[in-house]
Formats: sequence, structure tokens, C-alpha cells
Amino acid sequence: MFAFCILFSICVSILLFKYWDAKNIKAGQRLFLAIMILGSVLVYLSVPFWMLHQNIWFCHLRYWFICIGFTLLFGTLTLKTFRIKSIFVSSLTLKSVRALTDLEMLIPIGLLVLIDFILCITWSLVLPPQLQLEVIDIYRPAFNYYQCTWSDKVNIPLILMLIYKLLMVIFGIYLSILLWKYGFGDSMFVESRQIIFSMYNLIICGVVGAALQITLKGYDSRETLFVARSICILLSGLVTIISILFPRFDDPYGIKHEGKDISGKPISEPKAVSRTTDYDQLLKKYEELRKSYEKLSQSTSAISHKLDDEYITLSTTSTNM
Repeated sequence: MFAFCILFSICVSILLFKYWDAKNIKAGQRLFLAIMILGSVLVYLSVPFWMLHQNIWFCHLRYWFICIGFTLLFGTLTLKTFRIKSIFVSSLTLKSVRALTDLEMLIPIGLLVLIDFILCITWSLVLPPQLQLEVIDIYRPAFNYYQCTWSDKVNIPLILMLIYKLLMVIFGIYLSILLWKYGFGDSMFVESRQIIFSMYNLIICGVVGAALQITLKGYDSRETLFVARSICILLSGLVTIISILFPRFDDPYGIKHEGKDISGKPISEPKAVSRTTDYDQLLKKYEELRKSYEKLSQSTSAISHKLDDEYITLSTTSTNM
């Protein structure tokens, strides 16, 4: 499954660059889609470092890869959703907002990764892991194995890391619900449903993985734990990439979104209706004005005739005098 996920990422990367200039790929913020694929690959690469036969480097690299990969995958997803939220929601509240460029958006992504580096470096230097030999059979050394161990204080950086990642996930869910609430859930720029599904899948995989880590202990459960944990790690990245990218690959040129506004709602033809309504009103107004003009013309004609009669009368009187 690990090889499949790596091959899958390569194929997805090829498709992404093939449709790099397509409308729907641009709407998904293509640079950040590429960063998400990179993050998923780092998450996948953490799996081999949980192998049954370990060395000291495996103990370090397993959480380095999974932490940084997680941030590049889910942190980027959250930030690009925040970018869309800033534009769309501000437009509803009539607030002026300047859209951040891709290069400007790389700064917060870099800061998130920097936090990971600080936490991981501190973890590796202050609380370095140790290899402990687990003796299963003193007469058959082949059954013995090494496993990574940490001091009891390792819970401190572990809890900090979990809180950091959990805040990232919660913020992403909040932004998705907010965009959905404001009616942008069907927009080609927004992946509200996909994000909520991805975060839900991540939480399920995390809970299942943690439960297996706690319950499956001992030599007989090592292989089962390794397989189950690997599946949870791989699915967290694989499902996210599929749910975010496949709807865009299915319609790269945005044909399904033609005739829709930025919120994804079909564009009705209020202008045509308005034109018809306005035209009818104009005809009605014209008819009223025409009738008023006819009445005015009749009144003017009557006055003119009356004036003519009075003028003739005055002329006759003057002649007789």
C-alpha cells in the first residue's frame, strides 16, 4: 500500500501539471495543491520509519516526517480556505479586501512549518529517543528486537504537537462551515464538503491509530500494530488528496460550473425579466402620456377656436364703430 500511495502521488502530480492552466485547477489555487501533494508524500514516507527492525534514526525521522507532512497537507488546505473566506465573506459585508498573492501566502505556510521545525528540533535535542533491546528469547536472538523509547517527559512536546495540529484541524473545519453557511459551498473556489470529509477521516484515523497503539502491545501484536498504524497514516493523506483533487480533475476546465456565479448558484435571468417589466411599464407610461397629450391638444384646440371667435367679434365691432 505504501508503494501504491507513492505511485499515486506521482500520477496526481503529473495530472496537476498537465492541467496547470485549466480553469478549475486555477480556482483550486494550483500552487497550494502542489504543496499539499508534497505534504502527503512526506506523510507516506513516515511509514517506513515505523518498521519492525529499527535504528536510532528511525526514532527521530518518524515524527519529523509526519509532523512536517501534516502541516504541508492540512495546514496548506486550511490556509487556502482562509484566503477564499477573506475574499468572499468580506465581499458580503461590503468590506474592501486585498487578495493575497501566492508568494504572500507562502509566508504563513513557512511560519507553520517553522513551528514544526522548532518543536521537532527541541524534541530531538532535549528529549532524544533511545533504542531499547527487547529480549524475547535468550537462546534465539533472532526473535529479539529494538524499539524506540523516550523518557516520561516526552509527553510535553507530544501534547504541544497534538494541540498545534488539532487547532489547525478545528480552524479548517470552522472556515469550511462558515463558507458553507454563507452559501459558497458549491463554488468552484471552495471545497467545504471535501474539507469537512477529509478532517473527519483524519480524526477517525487518528483515534483508531491511537487506540491500537495503546491496546496492541507485546511481541505477538507488533506486526498487527505496524500494519494497522500504517493503514491509518496512509489513508489520512490518500483520502484527503482524492477528495480535494479528484473533483477538479473530473472537470478541469470548469464546464460544470458554466452558467453559475462565484457562489456556485445558477445564474438566473433577472435582467431579461427586468427588461420585459421595464418595457411594459414604458408602454403603459407612453399610453398615459399619449392620452394626456390628446386631451391637452383638444383643450388647446378649443381655446384656440374660442380666441378666434372672440377676435372675429372684436373685429366686427370695431368696423361698425
